[in-house]
Amino acid sequence: MPLTPLPIRLFCDLASPSNLNDLNRNSQPPSFYRGDDIEIDIGLGENGALLTSLSNVASVTAQIFAAENDTNPPMVSGTTSTINTALTQTEWANNTAPFYHAAFVFPNSQTAISLGGASSVNYWLRLTAQTSDSPSKNITLLDGPITVKDGPVSTFAVPSGAAYQSNAVGGQIVLQLLDSTTGLYHTLSLLNEGAGVLTLQLSDAGYAQVASPPAVVVGAAFRGYIVNGQAVLQLLDNTTGLYHTLAILDEGGGVLTLQLSDQGY
Repeated sequence: MPLTPLPIRLFCDLASPSNLNDLNRNSQPPSFYRGDDIEIDIGLGENGALLTSLSNVASVTAQIFAAENDTNPPMVSGTTSTINTALTQTEWANNTAPFYHAAFVFPNSQTAISLGGASSVNYWLRLTAQTSDSPSKNITLLDGPITVKDGPVSTFAVPSGAAYQSNAVGGQIVLQLLDSTTGLYHTLSLLNEGAGVLTLQLSDAGYAQVASPPAVVVGAAFRGYIVNGQAVLQLLDNTTGLYHTLAILDEGGGVLTLQLSDQGY
């Protein structure tokens, strides 16, 4: 079974546009992990009942702002004119095909928004509909907080004995992370596989010195980042502008795990 974005399922009650609850998560407020692919599925209704006549809905827009009154452009935004006007109350209630009135799919390149170093931030989700009337009307469907969580790196303590060093491979600098329990270094590098294919590679086997991987991409940039008071390393994929994070995680019981976030932030 292929992995697909886990949808956020929202009922847009025109009588209560501030009532934001994810029906896929026991009606808890919506949330997602930054850098994950997400899908927002919506049903339009009024006073708890699904609307079955949407003849004048031209499009629906979903936007995430830094705050309710933010006048800056949204951090995440998408508009769809694909409206399922045939959705029935039974299909919506049973979450069976065709599932929703409208859906938004946001890839990780859009959801990798900054949290300013926090483990989670409450941002503001706004859903609006544009009608086909003349002149067109703009109607607020839902308006309220959505929680964006950091990736799993921020949920563990990084061992204070972790050390970093850099070495040259193919004339380029790569970074290595010392596992203080074994004395071996793990290598992080951005590799050029040819034909325009770039691969982020982490050697998890451990080496006393740098191994000899394929050519390292010129222009790859590294930076340090503080997580729970400890330094981790991030590698910039200059084709996407996203950073990938390398850290040794202390999972308790003497278990240390070398973790690479390959989705990019």
